[in-house]
Amino acid sequence: MTIRISEIEEGNGTTLKVDGRLVGEVADALARACATARRPLTLDLSDLLFADARGAEILRAAGERGAVLRNVPTYVALLLEHARIVPEPTRTLSGAAQPAAGKPTD
Repeated sequence: MTIRISEIEEGNGTTLKVDGRLVGEVADALARACATARRPLTLDLSDLLFADARGAEILRAAGERGAVLRNVPTYVALLLEHARIVPEPTRTLSGAAQPAAGKPTD
């Protein structure tokens, strides 16, 4: 099993329970389920084992559209947080600011 999405209709909205691995094109199934679910929407991620960059992007976008992300595994929370962080300049031994490796300067 790569992913299983269970839809739970509640009195005031929908909960989508996501189990397994949210990866690649399979992750698009979650995007489609989010688009058609009754609002308010909650995503229960308690049994999410892994998310790749595509899966994390779908979760981030759902959250930005108002979905509540519940029981987010630590690994996935770090992925979501990382997607919003702009790298800080690194410091050399001399203390001079240098651009982060592989990151273009403005």
